[in-house]
Order: sequence, then C-alpha cells, then structure tokens
Amino acid sequence: MPVRISCSVQPTEDRNRVIDALAFLHPDISSHIEEDADVLSVNLDGNEKETLFHIRQHIHDNRVIDAFRRIIASNRSSRGTSFHVDKQAAYVNRLRLVDPQNGESPLGSIKIEISMESSDALDAFLNWFIPPTEDGRILFN
Repeated sequence: MPVRISCSVQPTEDRNRVIDALAFLHPDISSHIEEDADVLSVNLDGNEKETLFHIRQHIHDNRVIDAFRRIIASNRSSRGTSFHVDKQAAYVNRLRLVDPQNGESPLGSIKIEISMESSDALDAFLNWFIPPTEDGRILFN
C-alpha cells in the first residue's frame, strides 16, 4: 500500500520543525524524507496497519472518525484517497483535519495520499482506518 505524505516549507518556517510535524504522523519518517526545492515528501510502502497506525490511533482517540470519513469519501477515487492535516497542529502533536481550499492552515497543510491495488482493497482498508459509526459508536472493528 503506497502512502505519500508531503508538504511545503514556507520561507518563514524552520525546516526542522516541519520535519518534526511530519514525524508526528509516522514516528520513523525522518529517515524517509525527500527534499525537492521547498517541498518535503515521504513515500512509504508497507502494511497499512503499520504505515498509518499512528494517525488512525489519533483519529479514534479524538473521536473524529466521522469527520475523516466525510473528507476521505469526498476525495476518493476508485483506488485511492487523500486528506490534509494542519502542519502547525501536527508540530504540537495534534491531528486537525483541514480543507486547503478554504485557507484554514495559513502555513499550509500536510497532504496524506493513500493508494491501493483495487477498490475492494481500499474499502477494506478504510473500514479498518475509519470504520462506519452510528451515534458516535463504531459499528464494527
């Protein structure tokens, strides 16, 4: 399951702080960071439960599954999806979903892109990552 995590580095930002924000999303990320001009990106390929477990845990702990389901569903293609989180929030170990079109994150956001080999594989992953809920309770896990 390929996962790409990327964000820009603004001229006023400290590159190391941006790297720390990325590291919040995946603890072992710093060794995988690629730099191209003012963009930091990470390409991860592995078991979805290992690759995105840390993000999933924050989504579940903070009870924001429904918000993530809405955004991920609206950005979904047949074999992939994406979402954006606030870079400044990630730096202080918080996960805040943002819509980059609305300018909610003045220094930019961190984009997480998920690709799967099939639509069925994506459905199975999403049911693990952000399971359906009813009245705030997970229907199955």
